[in-house]
Amino acid sequence: MFTMKDLQRITSYSRDQLRDRLRLLGAIVEQDSQRGPRNSLLLGDSTLAALRRMRELENGERGPQDAAGVILEELGGTGNSSRSGASSVAPVSPKLTPAFPSGGDPRVEILERLVKEKERRVTDLGVERDHWRDLALDYRRQLAPPKDQPKTRRKWFGWLRPSTAR
Repeated sequence: MFTMKDLQRITSYSRDQLRDRLRLLGAIVEQDSQRGPRNSLLLGDSTLAALRRMRELENGERGPQDAAGVILEELGGTGNSSRSGASSVAPVSPKLTPAFPSGGDPRVEILERLVKEKERRVTDLGVERDHWRDLALDYRRQLAPPKDQPKTRRKWFGWLRPSTAR
């Protein structure tokens, strides 16, 4: 589950931009949200995936309303996005979604694509983690004192410590 600050950091939207996009994706957010400690809004993976898809569509020269409409259509929604944003788009009933010939349910395809993306990112993070671990171990070996030489006592350190015997 992600907080609003996590989503801001991940998607690089400002706070107001993120709120507007979540309002446009009301059907997805409504199904994928819950309240956390101190009544904070916690959002799940499907909301994050929808926001990432929205970012891709916006980079492809679409506006936020158009991008939200495309995302809701991909997930089997109506794609009607209003500029008022006063109310969230109602979730789509499975009875009302049309049957999709040849290819199955597009929601399943989207979820499969998200799972593949997640697995790819996990492997990428594992490779990156191994790289940083190797770098840290190399630096550790370089900075460690040689094991064959004993530590030398710092003779100059004695003048810093006041003498107690007088």
